[in-house]
Amino acid sequence: MCIRDRQIAVKGRDFPQWREEMKILDPSVQAVVFLLPGPKKAAPLYNDIKLHLLEHSPVPSQVVLLKTVEGGKGLRSICNKILVQICAKVGGVPWTVNNLPFTDKPTMIVGIDVYHKANTKEKTKSILAFCSTVNNTFSRYWSTLRYQDQYQEIGNTMQTAVMDSLEEFFQTNKIGPQRVIVYRDGVSEAQIKGVRESEVDAFLRAFQTFNQEKNITQKTELVYISVNKMVNAKFFQSNGDNLQRESSISNPPQGTIISETVTSGKDFYLISQKTTQGSASPSHYHVVHNDMEGSGSPGKSEEIMKQIQILSYKLCYMYYNWVGSIKIPAPIQYAHKLSNAVSDLSLIHISEPTRLLSISYAVFCLKKKKIKGNLY
Repeated sequence: MCIRDRQIAVKGRDFPQWREEMKILDPSVQAVVFLLPGPKKAAPLYNDIKLHLLEHSPVPSQVVLLKTVEGGKGLRSICNKILVQICAKVGGVPWTVNNLPFTDKPTMIVGIDVYHKANTKEKTKSILAFCSTVNNTFSRYWSTLRYQDQYQEIGNTMQTAVMDSLEEFFQTNKIGPQRVIVYRDGVSEAQIKGVRESEVDAFLRAFQTFNQEKNITQKTELVYISVNKMVNAKFFQSNGDNLQRESSISNPPQGTIISETVTSGKDFYLISQKTTQGSASPSHYHVVHNDMEGSGSPGKSEEIMKQIQILSYKLCYMYYNWVGSIKIPAPIQYAHKLSNAVSDLSLIHISEPTRLLSISYAVFCLKKKKIKGNLY
């Protein structure tokens, strides 16, 4: 049944007036769209409205500037992009990518990022953002936040976040994940040992505790990947034998993977975006831990690494705020947006109905969509 939308006109630009009108926003509201005056990224009331929704009214929201729709230029394209975001925020799936690796059994993809310069009252704390998938196409997410000591890159509270994500996956699918693939942003090569000893161990402890609570006998496989997008390495392809000619060298095509000669076998470089100006900027992936290798043959290990590379590239197309590929896999970008948004809004507390519900767009998609039947 299609329910007619309700339109409300708010007179005045003082936030108390808007807050009074927002009292009608209860869990039955599917989504709310705000039309605000002002220039891009500087619209009045934007922060106040988003902060109020995050803390008190967990309703998916979309802000549209009046200048954007009043201009008339490219209106159809603008509306399409807005609808894509709204679709994602209410729990829909605007698009997915076919032939994704590791969908043969229940698998959870995790994105983790840490925001150090948190603009909150917790001046000595950093924000640990944790986003995890809950379906078999890796397109719907659950998220949570944890605070930790400032400038400490290794998350002290990782285990509790992992336990909560496993429980959400179980409640959604009536089965626990048999494989968990983690993309961890912003870890330097010097910190990899610390990640292995701290964060990987936190995941393994969480798996053991969760499986004991749910009477699950099968071991949960873990693949832990560090992703560094700030690298100095540059790669070029040769278009001929004469390398002295400028036209003989060009950027590698989109989707290029470098996994030999300059790598150790446990890492690879990925160029996920098309470069039209300047030189291509790759991201560096390092597989810190991989339970899928086991005691298999070298050929099997190589095939698993190829599947990890393909998954990493395809996930770059799963970010619903951009049509095309981004530089890093979508789970990391969602975690990055979540931590930055919370800090930018000076958010100190996220309401439980907001923090614990399933989301599809990690920043402001705050309402869980009920799905009939299991996803696996």
